Amino acid sequence: MYNSGMKKKLILLLAPLMLLSCGGSKPEPTYTITFNCTDCKAFDESDKEVTSVTVPAVDPAQSLYKEFHFEGNKPFKVPLKSNISIKKTGTDETVEYKYSGGNIFIPVVGNLTVTAAGSTYHKDLETSSWDEIAEISATGRADEFFKVGDTKAVTLKGQSFAHTVRIIDFNHDDLADGSGKAGITFEFVELLTKGDKTGPFPYVWDETNNCDYRQSDINGFLNAEDGIGVFSQLPDDLRKEGIIKPVNKLVGVNEEEIEGRDNFKATSFDGFTYPKLFLLAYDEIHNHSGTYYDYVTPGEAGIYEYYKGHSGDTDEDKTYRIKKIVDGDNGYNYWLRSPYTKNNRYVYRIYETGIMNLDGSTAPHSIAPAFCI
Repeated sequence: MYNSGMKKKLILLLAPLMLLSCGGSKPEPTYTITFNCTDCKAFDESDKEVTSVTVPAVDPAQSLYKEFHFEGNKPFKVPLKSNISIKKTGTDETVEYKYSGGNIFIPVVGNLTVTAAGSTYHKDLETSSWDEIAEISATGRADEFFKVGDTKAVTLKGQSFAHTVRIIDFNHDDLADGSGKAGITFEFVELLTKGDKTGPFPYVWDETNNCDYRQSDINGFLNAEDGIGVFSQLPDDLRKEGIIKPVNKLVGVNEEEIEGRDNFKATSFDGFTYPKLFLLAYDEIHNHSGTYYDYVTPGEAGIYEYYKGHSGDTDEDKTYRIKKIVDGDNGYNYWLRSPYTKNNRYVYRIYETGIMNLDGSTAPHSIAPAFCI
């Protein structure tokens, strides 16, 4: 393929990149690309021979690439921190190579191997726009940029104070359109209350529907876009089309009685309007234990990563579940979406001390909704 006197070399082409900022004075994360050649040489833009080169990390959501070529061959592109597709010279055939464990190993031609090793990238959630967060989430690799527990301020319309939302898991919830998992799930850290930040909601459930969360007043209030509902009070950049993704949550529904007893089943939102905002379920924050667990709908949910290490009933676990109002010092009761299967007029709540408890379905309590990006 080459003339015997031709100098074999690898040219490094540095394409323009859009770089993500880490914020503050943190150093930009980088990748080290090492050229392992026998009977070949690697050169940078200045035609200086190199054995490795350090380059800034890039955002996979932007489809940015580092481009290399071996003299006489067509260029191939290496998308850092993602799977590799290389077209073989002179053909339309592509060869796939996988990104795994922070490294990409790419056999190219002859005796040449390019190894790209990546450093850990952490993007600041607070300073990221919701558009940026949605783009990263759509890649399915949001956990490469953010971590569980990261927070961001959200100010509802008409309020002068900000609430905090935090990441509780990645790739957990089923998208309503059936296309896979939502990239990021958030929950409100502080409680939402109706009218102001101190008073509880004056209504929660409609007594006529056996605590079917899909038909509850509170589900309607969360998702109403009429200017009164919670969704319509979100800031414009968060509630605009395509940012918050509707999801198909499972809820406990008393479908029929068997031998005179209630028969609750984990039931999807199919046939109902899929929620953008939703309350968490018992099983999403608590493990399979406790006084009341025998009366939770089986299979209603799976525990979120944020709560996995604190899903029991130790004092530390209870403290982990306490939610307060903005600027408040004390915990308040807040609703979950799970019905109490022994009595279909009761619903699970988190008590002000973090204990899992119950109350009648029309009792006034606060809420801490979740949503997916």
